Amino acid sequence: MRALPLWLIFAPTLAHAAPVEDLRGNYDQARAQLELERRYLSDELARAQTPTERAELFSFARGRVLATLDQALIPAWEGTPWSFSGTSERPGEGQIACGFFVGTLLEHAGFRVDRLALGRLASEHIAKSLAGPRSIRRYSDVEPEVVAADLLKSGPGLYAIGLDFHAAWARVTDDGQLWFIHSTVYGKGGVLIEPLLGDNPFFHSRYRVVAKLLGDRMMESWLEAKTIEARAG
Repeated sequence: MRALPLWLIFAPTLAHAAPVEDLRGNYDQARAQLELERRYLSDELARAQTPTERAELFSFARGRVLATLDQALIPAWEGTPWSFSGTSERPGEGQIACGFFVGTLLEHAGFRVDRLALGRLASEHIAKSLAGPRSIRRYSDVEPEVVAADLLKSGPGLYAIGLDFHAAWARVTDDGQLWFIHSTVYGKGGVLIEPLLGDNPFFHSRYRVVAKLLGDRMMESWLEAKTIEARAG
């Protein structure tokens, strides 16, 4: 694969931005920085002349979204209380339900989604809305270790997870760690970041739906500020 073009590595807007890890304690600043990057990269996408240039932009944008989620947005929500109808917009304040947690994180990462409409959907429909029906994998009465192995084969990234009565995230890291990120009544309750295989809804569910997110089409929607519709079907 060719190296990233110099304009993408040394883009003035990005070069002078604070590293995401320095924004861990400032949720609003992390969101604002990511939005500035989105706008800059959107302008560059409009100027891209080849499929290779577009693919490089999608890849770079994907990395920026993941870094912001990993280092600033997701950690801020850890410990926020759960409730069945919780719709908090602020980490650490109020309560948040599982589906609304999924939608809120995406909205705060700059995706044009109706977080409440998305959060009201059944978990499988959340995954379909985000990744498209062809990206869905379904597992019924399959050992959780089998699903975990398939996630590892699918590679690093962010995954939407739909369960019997639960919606969540899975994160596969570059070094092969599997994390389950969700708002739950299980265990300590609230927003948890825990190993995927453990005493949690993923392990105990009989039905599991998996969809890998942040593909090129989803990143194009992010860059061009296109709305991702919440579809119940």
